[in-house]
Amino acid sequence: GPINVSDELRPSLFESMESVIMTSATLSTNGNFQYFKSRIGLENCREIVLGSPFNYSEQVSIYIPPEMPDPREDGFIPAAIEKIKQYLQLTNGKAFILFTSYGMLIKVYEELEGWLEQQGINAFRQGGELSRYDMLREFKADVDSVLFGTSSFWEGVDVQGEALSNVIIVRLPFSVPTHPIVEARIENIQVRGGDPFKEYNLPEAIIKLKQGFGRLIRNKTDTGIVVILDPRIRTKYYGKWFLNSLPKCEIILK
Repeated sequence: GPINVSDELRPSLFESMESVIMTSATLSTNGNFQYFKSRIGLENCREIVLGSPFNYSEQVSIYIPPEMPDPREDGFIPAAIEKIKQYLQLTNGKAFILFTSYGMLIKVYEELEGWLEQQGINAFRQGGELSRYDMLREFKADVDSVLFGTSSFWEGVDVQGEALSNVIIVRLPFSVPTHPIVEARIENIQVRGGDPFKEYNLPEAIIKLKQGFGRLIRNKTDTGIVVILDPRIRTKYYGKWFLNSLPKCEIILK
């Protein structure tokens, strides 16, 4: 695909139509549309951020454990495993555990497999024997089960009701810069003297986090918790950009 779609969208869409309406739950970052507009080449438009039909402050609590090591440190995985046990006990399973890398998913899954069995909790992992579709079907049918997933489970997955009551986000979803399209976009920003982290990596990760968060509440009666194990949401200057982009919920530091 093109590195920047704006050159194609401007003449073929925006300039040839009287009006275009764009809507999605994940277009804004940090409360504005700056990033989205720059990606598609939109300059003059009317914009509005609307609230959700869901009452997030009543339906969700966000847990951020205060003593987690940085995810780039060796101690992160053992600490994450202990925390995952704690939060899975809180909801008796019923959880998605979302990873940004398949390698970390496997490590954590292997460490937790025996423990989950002792708890009587069924575990499904991406890349196992089951297809994505079958895995989701079984996860929905077995209310207390746990699903270990990477990229494709952060978005477009709809599990309503009690079967999904807990979404554990292990790491903030920054994309790996080895992907050729990611590299090309970063290079593009560098060439014109921009800051790739603020202009690309950060807004992309914010959108992905919003998508992961969005798995939990799928209707007006859904409730549950979202857990963010990555301490950078508290310790880094950009952490508040992530939190500002999520619906207003109670944040519990434990």
